[in-house]
Amino acid sequence: KYFKAGDYFSVTATGFLGGQQTGAVTFDLVCMRGHNTENPSWNYFVTDWRKMELSALGTVDKVVFTLDSSDKDDNGRMRTPAWFCLDGFQFAE
Repeated sequence: KYFKAGDYFSVTATGFLGGQQTGAVTFDLVCMRGHNTENPSWNYFVTDWRKMELSALGTVDKVVFTLDSSDKDDNGRMRTPAWFCLDGFQFAE
């Protein structure tokens, strides 16, 4: 299906330290007009490399990435292909 007004496809990075969640950061890969309530005129597909700032996760020993989309079947399962590319992961001590 084509994305239309109000649709989205996002990746969320959730950080953990010692099994406890430290925080989460969400990044929209597709943000169609009306999805983002703070910026309702945004209308874009990410088609090139972008930085996803993860420092808000704090100190972590694990990061879990999950995907979400507005395109779901009647059982609530996402129909959008569940993949994304990750490159250049940088760590700080």
